[in-house]
This record gives sequence, structure tokens and C-alpha cells, in this order.
Amino acid sequence: MPYNSETGEWLFSVILSESNGVGITLTSIRFDSYNQEEQLYYTQILYEEDIIDWFGSNYLPASSSISNWIYYKSAEKIYDILTVTGVDNNDNPIKTTGKVDYLPKQKAFLGVELRSKN
Repeated sequence: MPYNSETGEWLFSVILSESNGVGITLTSIRFDSYNQEEQLYYTQILYEEDIIDWFGSNYLPASSSISNWIYYKSAEKIYDILTVTGVDNNDNPIKTTGKVDYLPKQKAFLGVELRSKN
């Protein structure tokens, strides 16, 4: 679904991928939303139960990915910074970030690659 100027909605896919060969239990996904003045104006944090609701699981097996489509509606948002945290199967903490730019009349796409320590 492309950007709808009447409703102010964007549709994008969040794809979380593991590429280092070690599974990861996701513990949080944080969305920090910034307005046109590039000021943080809203934060949403998904914890393990929320991640399960959004993606069907909070576990990301080795060398795999999980994804979900997200609809956003906002008149003032210009970008989000996503921060994903978790713990790999070797008990190493992981943390990665990605950015979603909201462009008029376009779809946005975010792919975040998660790497754990071996």
C-alpha cells in the first residue's frame, strides 16, 4: 500500500535477519520517532511479548529472518530510529539500529541485520 495523502499512512516491512550463524532471543525493539524539526517526539518500545505478537516469535534462529508489515500514520513524523536488542545462544548481548525515512507518496523499507559474537 503506497503512502495515502488522505489518511497519512505509510506501509513498510521490518525484516530482522541473523547472518552470523547463532540464534538470537529478541528482548526489545524500540521505535524513536522524530518530527520535521528533527526532535524526538515519541518513543514506542516492544518487549518480548509484544515482539511475539508482532512477529509470531521473539526467537530468531541462526541464518534466518522474521518479518512483518507495519502501517504508520502521522502528520509530523519524518523518520524513525529502530533499536533492536537481544541475547544470542552463546549469551552474548546484541544491539543494532536502523533508520526508516518517511517520504511522501512512497513506501519505506527497513532491513536490519543482526550479528552475534561467536
